[in-house]
Amino acid sequence: MAIKPMYPAIVNSPGTEISTNITATDTSVTVVNVATIPAAPNLLTIGSDETAETVRYTAISGSTLTVERGFQGIAKAWSAGTKVARYFTAYDHDTFRENITSHNDDASVHVTTAKKAEWDAKETPNGAQAKADTALAAAKNDATAKANQAEANAKAASLQISGGAMLGPLGLAGANGVNAFNRGTGDGASYQNHNITLKGWYGMGMSTYDDGVHGVYDFRAGRWVTKSGYSVTDAAGTQHMSIDSSGNITTNGTVIVGGVDLKQSGVDAKNGVVASLNAMGVTATTADDWATLAAKIRQITTGKKYAVVDVAVSNAYWPVSITMPALGFIPTEIHTRAGIYSYNRSSHAVLSTIGDSGYFRSHNGADIWMNLTHNSATNQLTFNTNGTVNLEGTTVRLICYE
Repeated sequence: MAIKPMYPAIVNSPGTEISTNITATDTSVTVVNVATIPAAPNLLTIGSDETAETVRYTAISGSTLTVERGFQGIAKAWSAGTKVARYFTAYDHDTFRENITSHNDDASVHVTTAKKAEWDAKETPNGAQAKADTALAAAKNDATAKANQAEANAKAASLQISGGAMLGPLGLAGANGVNAFNRGTGDGASYQNHNITLKGWYGMGMSTYDDGVHGVYDFRAGRWVTKSGYSVTDAAGTQHMSIDSSGNITTNGTVIVGGVDLKQSGVDAKNGVVASLNAMGVTATTADDWATLAAKIRQITTGKKYAVVDVAVSNAYWPVSITMPALGFIPTEIHTRAGIYSYNRSSHAVLSTIGDSGYFRSHNGADIWMNLTHNSATNQLTFNTNGTVNLEGTTVRLICYE
């Protein structure tokens, strides 16, 4: 059986009066003091004796109640001033009894002994909370341990944002092939020994913020290619050497090579040196290397050519004929100096030109006339004197000028 609606009461059942006459069919009742009336829906008794009428009101608007007439008792006309109140009615009593009986008879809503035992065996709130706290702490510890391990794994497998060291290759996405930063081969700066290696499949471009490429490195050829050239500066930023896009080489502001074919320039320079050496009487060819040419350049004499010739004379008396080695030039002036064997002295004569005469100072102070002639065909010098002088053991020095 369904439970019937039960309506709330109000303490001491305060009453009020209807303010206007109503008929037996009116469904609106206006009261003087609506504050004594409980909220709708509820019951209201009109009158106070056995002729009273119990109505059920469903809504209240201002001081006017919307009512269901004859809820208990007979609907009738009532005059203004009739008492009304929320009294305890027969409907209230009967409904309490019927609802209680219905509830008692409905086994489906009662807890059986078995169900009570089952409920008693279940976890208490405190026990459940303790277990929940324990489980939460265990879950936190497990989550923390796993998070720490995941962080350690991530650090070991990836490059840190800051700090740390890269222990393996750092792969770089590229249009083709393998590109990476690798560990070097050792501590050094050579092809065989270096600290890090930038690995590229073919080429690496250098671009500005707007993706304009202005330089390229060819990994396979080991060559830099730039649009504007190459520059070397000091720590202060002062440029000391540059190569521009036209091939001009500048050092400290001076262009030392400007659009020149350096190989051809070197060949031309060597040809010029060889020609100059030959013109100076030093034999040279373009087959000579630069070291050989440098040595030949040092053979060039400046100013007047001369040669010094020492000739030993033994058991000879003036006149004497002395054969000279080849000089490479025809002398026009010859100085002579002869030591006198008997007195271990030396005298000399200076002949300004071939054919001139001069004098030796002899051991006894006498002047000995001499004459010097040169035979260009035999390259021989001949000394003639007007006296007899023993030249045994004497060295005659000839200083010949071109």
